[in-house]
Amino acid sequence: PLVIRQSFQMLSVQFNSGNATLAYTDGRVRGDEVSFAVMDASVRREFSGRIQGNTMYGTLRAAGLPDMRWTASPR
Repeated sequence: PLVIRQSFQMLSVQFNSGNATLAYTDGRVRGDEVSFAVMDASVRREFSGRIQGNTMYGTLRAAGLPDMRWTASPR
């Protein structure tokens, strides 16, 4: 699972893949836009999207893979 926490303009991102917790980079919030990247082995996965109410949604891009849609909302 992907866990995103926002405190003002700062993001804290935790991405668990199997037994590994992956590092994130470049986390930003500007207005209703959000972006961050996660390194999974040698693959950089770039998340970009928007915040609407309590939900974030957008596109995940990674080299060699088709773009994917993602959403995140509070539990």
